[in-house]
Amino acid sequence: MERSEFLIQARRHCASLSPVWWGCLGGYTVAGNFNLALFGLAAPATGANNVVASFSDNQEVGACSVSTTGAHQTSSTGTYASGDGVSDTASVNVSSAADELVIDFVMATANSALTAGAGQTERANLDTGGIFWVAASTEPGAGTVTMSWTVPVADAWTTNGISIKA
Repeated sequence: MERSEFLIQARRHCASLSPVWWGCLGGYTVAGNFNLALFGLAAPATGANNVVASFSDNQEVGACSVSTTGAHQTSSTGTYASGDGVSDTASVNVSSAADELVIDFVMATANSALTAGAGQTERANLDTGGIFWVAASTEPGAGTVTMSWTVPVADAWTTNGISIKA
């Protein structure tokens, strides 16, 4: 089965991220002082692998990685989508199609876990040490898929998503 890896990196007061071997899939979304970036890697090595993010400065960072199988290896993703705001619901509309898989990542200045929307399968929900939460989910593709998260208290959030092509 063909594999793909997708990594989210969330940072506070971040100027840029530039992993050399990962392709940035659309840049950053910003909510207040927070930046969210989505990176992908097609055809990673098989077997158990670590995803390591290194930074040259002292930053507050949250990161999570999601692996998929069945991804097309030369044209593996659709159009990057992003959004940000201040409310108790974070959401982004992702263009997709049947037989694709939508993946999204969100970060919020929440003080407890985020809740994935209906139809989404939560893949990660991480506390970064009381500063912000980072979470990821997937949902089967369709024409347009709305990926949403409930934020415990209305606060700043940013989210991004992309469709993975089979």
